[in-house]
Amino acid sequence: EKRGFAYDDFEWMNTNRWTVSSSGGTWNVNSGNLIQTDSVNDNSNIYASLNGNLSDVYIYDFTAKIEGTASNKRFGFHFACDSASLTNRGNSYFIYFRPASQQLEFYKVINNTYTQTKVVTGVLTSLGMYYRFRIVHNRISGLIEVYRDDVLLSSWTDTSPLTTSSKYYSFRTG
Repeated sequence: EKRGFAYDDFEWMNTNRWTVSSSGGTWNVNSGNLIQTDSVNDNSNIYASLNGNLSDVYIYDFTAKIEGTASNKRFGFHFACDSASLTNRGNSYFIYFRPASQQLEFYKVINNTYTQTKVVTGVLTSLGMYYRFRIVHNRISGLIEVYRDDVLLSSWTDTSPLTTSSKYYSFRTG
């Protein structure tokens, strides 16, 4: 994590690595999966530290699925966060997948206030299905690419990339 690389296969909940913020949801590990079970929480947050200032490009690669009974199911991932315990992770970027509206959404957060920067429609996300996600972030050029199952879904370039210190990454559900 201090050298700009992190890996977790979730054989157990490593509380030395992962922190659940206050009101961050109910997170557990079961059969090699990190699971958030609080369907009422509209901004869950589990985060880990990562020095994101050592290289120009960072790749976040993970497998995830969306389940639940709430009507507004969504899954998100924050990266390049400078303060992960805050509701919108201080200064950061995040992406959201919304199955009901078939959207992929890009966001930029400045001073804990988010702005939606791009919406991609027609992104079918089936409930209960595992997908492999890969987010590629070039912190110098501002390019963010989102892949799912090795297919580029979309990209967005921040023409004024964040210059705050990148210290964390975080999963977010709703």
